[in-house]
This record gives sequence, C-alpha cells and structure tokens, in this order.
Amino acid sequence: MPTRGEQMQADVLAILERAPAPLSAYDILGELRKEHPKLAPPTIYRALSALPQRDRVHRLESRNAFVACQHSHHDTGTVLSVCDDCGAVEENAAPDVLED
Repeated sequence: MPTRGEQMQADVLAILERAPAPLSAYDILGELRKEHPKLAPPTIYRALSALPQRDRVHRLESRNAFVACQHSHHDTGTVLSVCDDCGAVEENAAPDVLED
C-alpha cells in the first residue's frame, strides 16, 4: 500500500500526464482540491520536488511550471521545446548535449 506521500506523487503525476501544457504548482493544487478541499501548497511542493528526482517530471524554470516526462532517456540528455503559442511541450533525446 502506498504511503500518503507516494499517493500524492501519483496524483500529481496523473494530473500532469493529462495536461495539454505545463502546469504551475497552484494549477495542480486547484485540480487536487476538487477531491481534497483542505490540501495545502506544501504538500504539492513536496510531491513536485520528489518527482523530478525519480525522472517522472521536468520543471520548466522559465515558466515556473511542471510537465510529465514523455520518455525514459534521461541518461542521454533531454531537450524540451515549448510552443510560445499553445504552451505544448515536446521532449527529445539529445545525446550530444552531455558530451564534452
């Protein structure tokens, strides 16, 4: 049985996987409050800090937002392309990025 933290990470990841564009922590909080009205921001931030470490989520610094990983090629380097019009994100392997 998952711990409360693991369940929250799974819930956050599910929201990000359904999202057509990157979401902020408060966007995610708004979605989760539909089921858990007393949920507080620190809970979301804890989940969001764990998911990138597990290679499940990327943080887009320029937008202060998060997007679910689309591939499992993190050991080869990853390039994220963000559409300026719709906000959609495309993830691509970039093995040359990490080469010296």
